[in-house]
Amino acid sequence: MPNRFPVELGIMPAIRTISEFLLALFLSAMPMVVHAQTGTSSAAQSLPPGINAQVEALLQQSARLESAGKPADAEVGYRTAVAVAESIIDPREKAELARALVWQAYFLSRQKRHDEAWAVGERALHRYEQVVGPQDPRTAKAHVMLGAFANSTRNFQKAEAHLRIALDEYDRDPAEGRRVEAGTAALNLAFALRSQRRFDEAEQALKKAIDIRERTTPRDQVGIANAYQSLAINSIAQGRTADAAAAYEAAIKAAENLRGPQIAVLATMLLGQAGLLRSQQHFGEARSAAERALSLRENLLETDHPAVVSALVELGRIALAQGDRAGADTQFSSALQTYHRHPVQESAVAASMASYQLTASLRLERRFPEAEKMIRDSIALRETVSPGDETSLAASYQLLALVCADQRKLAEAETAFRKAIDLYSRALGPDRPEVAYLYQWLGDAYFAAGRYRDSEAPLRTAVGILSKHDDVLALATAQIHLAVTYRYLRRFEESEALVRQGLMAREQKLPADHPFVADALFNLGAVLRWQNRNAEAEPLLRRSLAIRLKAYGPDNQHVLADMNALALALDGMGRSTEAEPLFRQALEGRVKLLGAVHEEVADTLVSMVWSLRRQGRFAEAAELAERPLEIYRKSLGPDHPFNIRALLPLATIHQERGEFDEAERLFRDALRIRISVYGANDISVADSYADLVRLSVARRQFEEGAGYASKMLAVVEQKFGADDPRIIPAMTVYAELQTFLDKLDAAEQLLRRMLAICERTYAPDSLAVGIALSNMAYLYRLRGKYGDVGQYYERPLAIYRKIFGDRHPVVANSLNWLAQLRIGLGHPEEAEALYDEAASILVEAYGADSPALSGALNNKALLLKQLGRHQEAEKDYRKAIELLRKGSGKPTPSLALVLVNLAILCETTGRDAEAAALMKEAIGIYEQSYGPDRMPPLVPGPMLPPPPERT
Repeated sequence: MPNRFPVELGIMPAIRTISEFLLALFLSAMPMVVHAQTGTSSAAQSLPPGINAQVEALLQQSARLESAGKPADAEVGYRTAVAVAESIIDPREKAELARALVWQAYFLSRQKRHDEAWAVGERALHRYEQVVGPQDPRTAKAHVMLGAFANSTRNFQKAEAHLRIALDEYDRDPAEGRRVEAGTAALNLAFALRSQRRFDEAEQALKKAIDIRERTTPRDQVGIANAYQSLAINSIAQGRTADAAAAYEAAIKAAENLRGPQIAVLATMLLGQAGLLRSQQHFGEARSAAERALSLRENLLETDHPAVVSALVELGRIALAQGDRAGADTQFSSALQTYHRHPVQESAVAASMASYQLTASLRLERRFPEAEKMIRDSIALRETVSPGDETSLAASYQLLALVCADQRKLAEAETAFRKAIDLYSRALGPDRPEVAYLYQWLGDAYFAAGRYRDSEAPLRTAVGILSKHDDVLALATAQIHLAVTYRYLRRFEESEALVRQGLMAREQKLPADHPFVADALFNLGAVLRWQNRNAEAEPLLRRSLAIRLKAYGPDNQHVLADMNALALALDGMGRSTEAEPLFRQALEGRVKLLGAVHEEVADTLVSMVWSLRRQGRFAEAAELAERPLEIYRKSLGPDHPFNIRALLPLATIHQERGEFDEAERLFRDALRIRISVYGANDISVADSYADLVRLSVARRQFEEGAGYASKMLAVVEQKFGADDPRIIPAMTVYAELQTFLDKLDAAEQLLRRMLAICERTYAPDSLAVGIALSNMAYLYRLRGKYGDVGQYYERPLAIYRKIFGDRHPVVANSLNWLAQLRIGLGHPEEAEALYDEAASILVEAYGADSPALSGALNNKALLLKQLGRHQEAEKDYRKAIELLRKGSGKPTPSLALVLVNLAILCETTGRDAEAAALMKEAIGIYEQSYGPDRMPPLVPGPMLPPPPERT
């Protein structure tokens, strides 16, 4: 199956990066609250009334120490200023303690000591309220400060509360000198509202901030440009790109007249505009804006300055959006190199974004270890410089999870997925589509590891979240992924319903020849095929193949998957001669595209092995069967559950060739993997015990089989109730074993119980009912009885004809059973016609020289011998022997049975020497397969196929 993970992610969300920039911008735009705290004006200057000279000197000296990179010394200074202010007794300077606390709070905030900053800031606010009152401008400024602190720690509701108090106070007294602070408060409030996705309210706050700044400080072009950029970002979040474009134009216009170092603001506005133009696919204009921003920064600073990193990253994103990954990687690499030469905090966020994009490139190139190292370094950088930027951090953990999943490192992938889910849930809310996509990919990771039951819960969560949104295509994708998981869990009804829903949504939203429609057709065909509804699956798979062949060309992973699935459907309908060329074409294409050691190559080989085995071509099947096991082990490891796909057909072939010890080793290895992956009480473990029971019956070690059967029943009875149809396969195996243990009455009673469950659960003409009836016929045949002719022979034959069509090998097998019945009832002439019809079906399906014909030839020869037509019988025996030798590649118990039958015929016709030679060869084969003490009796017998499998 092609990889269900996205090969290429979308661009990492930048909104948190922009928000981070805005937050710093908001703080820098508060001249009386921030810049005054870090200014360098001399204490010797004339001080306003109420300002204590000693406190002022300490604050200014602390600010200089902080600017000089001496935070420990600065902290001592701020603490000393607070202590001095606490000792002031002059009533005119009663607010100095609050002012000193404000400076100290901002210092702690800049040091990212947020809890301490908040505590000190609250103390400052309470002091102002106490000494100057709640309506004093200084109290309002303290509210703005606390609002900014709450924004920086993403406590947006608390931020909103403080900022609204400040704005209400400014509205109450809109004095000229207070309007600058009102604009700052409005800008901070807009940030808090936008972060809560209350975009309309945020827009009103931003327009108020712009109006205040344009009226009161028209020369503050930096502040005006920043406010317009905030308005643009808010419009982008609402999907209003035209309004965003207008806001960016206004921001750029405000910044065009700036000179000197302030020209860097224009570069920032241009980069924001470039990002908007890129999202609108106006790549030429976007590149011009980004290149101008880069030129401004290089001219203002220098080519190697850290500030150029964000411009290089934007140019890389533009190239990536145009499909120029090589050009994008060049820009991202340049950005990273610049950052590593000058690793300053201001450019760290942009550098982590460059690392993210380079990781995506390495992943595309399947350079997974390098990709993992780079994204881990990027996460470490982002967690250091912007731990509150949860959206971008979540995107990075998401990419890490996918890279780990690519390497089959499930535990690490699971940890990263859940970290990303937690971050997105906190940042955006638990019901956002971004969270749903992560649950979907987590489910896919479990699925890829063969943990299908673990896959269900996250995929169901994804479907539940996406059902609350309008993106029907995203919902369809999640539904189809869950449907595939249900298919592997054999919950076919649920699987089919989900795929049909997904297909309907895609057909309504997309053109009829869209590859996504083909994907839904493929999965619907697969779930039908797994239910043996191959005739319904065939046209769906042909349509899927045609769509994807047109879209992708022949050398494509999805096209080859379609081809392989169509071959399986044809093979399932008994059209093996049509299927085989498709299998070989799919195999050749997968080897060419994916390499010889790839799990999808192994998947095709396994399909071919089962097909060859059904045709009796055991030698060819055995020759292929080792290869997929080697591939799975090499590509996935020896304990991956996909190894079971190869172990089972290989073990079955060894069993049918009489190589019982090797078959047991392989079946036991499958059992070991299932216990290791799923636990000892999983139903798949019961399936392995059933395989070992059948092997024990085949090698006539019935007591050993009873031991395996008891373990099988212990799992089944713990999992399911007595009337659950899922117990039927295990109970049928147990009934067969009881037959060979001479517990015939108990076996019959058990099979009747299984038949009753089937008839209560399924439709009267369902495959499950047909198989249950055939099982009863098989038991009666083993007992030398026939039972109800219409019920156990003619009814299942009618069911098989309806399900598979008149010319299917399953019908041929049922005709063999009916022929045996006719012989037993004394109607050999009817039996001969049935054998001939069965043989013609098998010739049509497999060809005239197929080993699958050997059973029909042997059985008809027995009939001809009974009718005294010895020459015709001998001819059929010898043809059957020839086909068995050719198909098996070595002597098998089936060959020994036909040799015994021919030996008895030779003895009947007076050719004792020839009969003895044939019997000697048969005995040798039996002894080699079973040992001298467990040989089957040397009596003539038919080769009767078992009833068909349910899937």
